[in-house]
Order: sequence, then C-alpha cells, then structure tokens
Amino acid sequence: MFKLKLSLSFVAIYLVWGSSYLAARFVMDVMPGFTATTLRGALAALCLVVCVGGFRLFKVPKSRIRGGILTGVLLQGLGTGPVLWAVTYVPTGITAMLVSVLPVWFILFERLFTGAVPLGRLGLVGMVISIVGSLWLTLASGAGFDSGVSLIPFLAIFFGCMCWALGSVWSTRVDLPENPFECLAWQMVGGVMCNGLLAMVVEWDQPWFYQPPDLSFFLALTYLVVGCSVLVFLGYNFLLSHMSPTLVSTHSYVNPVVALLLGWLVRDEVITGPALGASVMILAGVACIQWGMHGKKRPSPPETSGGIGALEPVAQVKT
Repeated sequence: MFKLKLSLSFVAIYLVWGSSYLAARFVMDVMPGFTATTLRGALAALCLVVCVGGFRLFKVPKSRIRGGILTGVLLQGLGTGPVLWAVTYVPTGITAMLVSVLPVWFILFERLFTGAVPLGRLGLVGMVISIVGSLWLTLASGAGFDSGVSLIPFLAIFFGCMCWALGSVWSTRVDLPENPFECLAWQMVGGVMCNGLLAMVVEWDQPWFYQPPDLSFFLALTYLVVGCSVLVFLGYNFLLSHMSPTLVSTHSYVNPVVALLLGWLVRDEVITGPALGASVMILAGVACIQWGMHGKKRPSPPETSGGIGALEPVAQVKT
C-alpha cells in the first residue's frame, strides 16, 4: 500500500502539476492572477474544512498551526502566487520550463539547513548548465531592458521558485499538524492570506472579472482546486515526509514537457528555435544534477517533535 501511494503521488506531481499551467491560463483569461489564486486557495481550504470538520482544525496545537500557516505562505502564497500571476504574461510552456530549475534552489536550501548536500562534479556542472539555460530562455523569450517585454514576470517566476524550494525544505524540519488534511488546510489558510494581500496591493485597480466566466473557466478552476490544490498537495506532502526534497523536485523536469505539449496542442503556443535550445539545456542541466546526486549518502535531518517532517517509522506516519 505504501509503494502504491508513493507511485500515485509521483504520477500526480509529474502529470497533474504539468497540466496545471494550462488550466491556470484559462482561469487567468477571466480573472487577475493573484485574485484567481486567492479564490482557488479559498475554495480548496473550504473543501478541506468540510473533509476534516471545522472544529477539529482548532484542536491542533498552536505551534503546529503556526508551522502550517508559515509553510503555506511560502508554498501556496509566495511560491505559487507569483508564478501563476506570471502565466498571464509568459506562455505556459516557457513558465514551466523556467520552473524546472527548482532543483538548484532545493540544493542551495538543503545545504543551508543540513550543512552539506552530496552534489558531485556532474551535479555542479548541471547547476551551471541549468542557470545559463534559464538566462538564455528568458532572453530568447524576448525579455530585456531594451525590449518591449517586461522582465518582471520572469523575475516573479524565479522568486516563486525560490520561495517554493525554501518552503518545501523547511517543511521537512518544522513542527506541522500530523493529519495530512489538517496540515494542508492550515497551509491553504496561509496561502490565501498571502495571495489575498498581494491581490490588494498589486491588483487593487483591476476588476474581479475581465469578462463573464464561461464553461472553460469553471472547469479549469475546479481542476485547479480539487486536482492541483488538494489531491496533488496531499501527495506532495506525503512525498516530502518520506523522500529527499531534492528527489521530489524531479517533477520539475517532467512538468515542462507536459506543459509544452499541452500549450502547443490546446492554445497553439509557439516555441522558437533558441527557446527550444535553451529548454533542452535546462532539462539536461537538471538531469545532470539528479545523476550527480544518485547513490550518494545524504545527511540525515535532526528529529522533530511531530508533523509531516518527523522522522518516524513509515508504519507510524499518519496518512
């Protein structure tokens, strides 16, 4: 049963998250980015409250509630919000490809938290290739100080990736609610608070709806809420509690392929030759990072007092 959960969780973060960029674009066609992300998080939190019962959430120790909210600010808030906001201005495939550099941030933050990460020469080469490929892809997409394309959405993607990696690594070492539904519910609360504040600051002068919502909007929003915000996050938290965060981050070089194909098939998004070359360079760099770390002994994180990051035997972890 454990292996089945592990396999399904990896399939979910590989495929469902890869398709989430396309779904987000359909939602962003109707609503501003941070406003839509706040709505998505609020609906996901409501689903989780119904699942666990509202009063049970407040029986969680305050220290674990704080941990859930703070990781939610980093993951669903500063991690997801800026990236989905950028989808309004950057093609979905390009966005997903830039997000694929996540392992670089994971390695940096794991080194910060654990003191050492077994990277190897090949992994170091992969980091350099990924970073250069990301810069090349940004320039190949037309962004630059002298061009008509703003750098801000691209910087928002990089910032979101940094916050996502920080929240993911930190979540394995902080005290969080033991029940995965309760943990995710409090994380959603933190994300809604963060994205709501960003919506008020960035989108205060924009309407709630650019155009009347249509069927594609409701289908995409439902997919994002149920599939991406609830089911996949449960699987992601499950993987983080049993696997290395850097190994879990391998979804970052499967998601772009899925996003590129769907963007081309559904929205006729075009990727230029230089952008394709940069994309291949990024994926090659990420693959080198994974190969460079394969089989190397990783330092064990210290024990925590509970939560999804606790170092408990698998049979005792509540899932």
